[in-house]
Amino acid sequence: MEDEGKRDQCSRILQQQHHATVTEMREHNNGDGVELLEGTASNYTSTSCVLQEVVSMAFPSNCMEDLAEYIYTNGKCNRNRDVGDHSKRFYIGFGQVQRYSETFGGQKMPTFNSNHLQHLPTHLQVSLAKILSFSQTKLHEQFSSRTASGSVNSRSDYVRTKWQQHYNVHKVQVNWDFEFVDISMRSCDGKLLRHCDYKNDWRSNNDGCAVFSYSVHIRGKKYRVVCIKIWV
Repeated sequence: MEDEGKRDQCSRILQQQHHATVTEMREHNNGDGVELLEGTASNYTSTSCVLQEVVSMAFPSNCMEDLAEYIYTNGKCNRNRDVGDHSKRFYIGFGQVQRYSETFGGQKMPTFNSNHLQHLPTHLQVSLAKILSFSQTKLHEQFSSRTASGSVNSRSDYVRTKWQQHYNVHKVQVNWDFEFVDISMRSCDGKLLRHCDYKNDWRSNNDGCAVFSYSVHIRGKKYRVVCIKIWV
């Protein structure tokens, strides 16, 4: 475990350098398992009725276990982020290194990697779609000003088109605009290398993020699975 004193010292230095403040979401609990800071962030805890309903319908325990097994078998360790042989992940969507591959609406667009999406078991593909849809809805609620302004562009149209091309076969109507999905797992006694999360995009209204996570037991060990979705 990391020394708390050293961690707190680094945190103070970063705050001073960037004139930042730290907000504890638990101080903004509305009493129904939802921690809400309007226009900034919201956290649906395990006691939230809304999240419990979504999980029971979209991502029950068998899906949680199956996704963890898929990551365990097919994922890879990112040595810049993960620690230990049991820490693995896979990506869907635009990678950080974006090589132009096709033209959409008269503009060059980066490669959309759907390799793992295509190889996931069908029930997991559909379950993932439900989680992406729920996440998009909650992001729109949190950032209603963007929705009202009708912020769309050819890039977001392209992203939705690429998702829809895949989900047509499942008769799923895509209503999300996530350009990047990072799904990872690590043992609960493991750790994540220290890092800073910065704005996801330099363009205005293109820096939203949604996270879905859970704990699961597979192969005699407890793991934490985290699905991070980056909003176009």
